[in-house]
Amino acid sequence: INNTLYEFLLPEEQKRSEERVLRHVIIKADIRDSTTLTRSLSERGLNPASYFSLNFYEPVNKLLPKYEATKVFIEGDAVILAILERDADQGFAVGRACVLAREIIELVRAYNALSQRSGLPNLELGIGISYQDSPPMYLMDGNSRIMISRALNESDRLSSCSRSARRLLAGG
Repeated sequence: INNTLYEFLLPEEQKRSEERVLRHVIIKADIRDSTTLTRSLSERGLNPASYFSLNFYEPVNKLLPKYEATKVFIEGDAVILAILERDADQGFAVGRACVLAREIIELVRAYNALSQRSGLPNLELGIGISYQDSPPMYLMDGNSRIMISRALNESDRLSSCSRSARRLLAGG
C-alpha cells in the first residue's frame, strides 16, 4: 500500500494493478460551533445527528464521485476528503478540490436557506485545502487504512479560524 513491498511475478501470474498515486489534495470541511448547534437542536427536541446527516454529510457524499474524491474519515463534526492524483491524471487535483469545496459551501448555503425558513439554526463551515506533492502514507488497522499526510495537518489548520479573525473579516 505504501509502495515499499515488491513482487517479482512471472508474466502469467501478473494481474493488472491500479495506477500509482503521485500526489494528493486534502479538503477538510469543518462545521463551526457544533457544540452550541447540537445543544440548540436538542433543546428543541430535534436529533442533531439527523440534522447534520441530512444537511451536510449525505449531500457531500453525493458530490464525491463527480470529483473523483474519497472520504478519508469523519472527525466529529468535520469531513476529511482526498483527491488522489495518479500517473495518468493531468494534474488538476487542486482545481477539482477547489471546485468541490465551492460546491460544498453552496450546498450548505442552500440547506441553510431551507433551515432558516423552518426556524432552524444555520451551519457555518470552515474549509481547508492542502496539496502535497507526494503520495500519502498509510498505516493499517486490520483491513482499514489510516492515512498519514502532512496535507491532513495543514488542511486542519486552514479550516479553523479564530473568532477575532472572523470578526475582522466580517468587518466588526
